[in-house]
Order: sequence, then structure tokens, then C-alpha cells
Amino acid sequence: MARIIRRRAPIGFFIAFARNTKWLAIMERTPSGRTVLFYYGTDIDVQLGDRVIWKRFFRSNVEGTVVYIPGISPRHPDLECEGVRQWAVELDDGSIMLMLYWPEDKKGQPRSNIKFKSRGTRKSLPPETRLH
Repeated sequence: MARIIRRRAPIGFFIAFARNTKWLAIMERTPSGRTVLFYYGTDIDVQLGDRVIWKRFFRSNVEGTVVYIPGISPRHPDLECEGVRQWAVELDDGSIMLMLYWPEDKKGQPRSNIKFKSRGTRKSLPPETRLH
């Protein structure tokens, strides 16, 4: 079982997001096919296996690997449900960082504290891995 770090939204965002039917309808209408995410301020697209650095405020940086992108990875029930989709980075300490996947909107792109380091071996989060 993996430890989860939910990022990309203040506390209660997913509850508020699910209650806002307009946003939920937009998310449900969005095709789950490949739509490109780009690292902040670059034209480098996010791909499975990318090595990234998570720059944290007043703490040491943590490296990780992109392990789940909706529409590219095999569908994971914990990361795509009720119209809400997330992409995931497995950090080197074994924890998994989840971020909202909404590439059609600027807010759905990776934040500036997620930096591209290098391309790595394609690795995907198995659907049978339970996230709590």
C-alpha cells in the first residue's frame, strides 16, 4: 500500500470540485485520450518515466518518476473516478504524489515547483495497487 501526498489544491478542493456540477460536467465531457501536459514555463511534455524534481519550500528537494497519466497508463480506479482525473509521481522515498489532471485549463498544468530532470524508462502504476 502506497502513502499518498495530495498536492495541487487546498484542503477541501476535491469536495468543492465534486459539488460544482458545472466543473464536473466539463471533466466528464473531456475525452480520456491523450491531451498534453507541459512542465511549467517549457515546451517539454510530461511523459511516463520522466524523472522530476519536486522543489519544496524550506525543505530539501525530492526526486521522483512520473508513473501515471490518464489516457496513457492502464486505467487506475483510484486515480480516475467520478469525472476527476489525476496524474501521479512516485517519489524516491516510495510515496506517491497526486496532481489534478486537467490539461485543457492552465490550472491543470504542472506547477512551477515540479521541474523536469530527464527522460527515464517508461514505468506505470499497476491498477491493482491500492491507494489510500
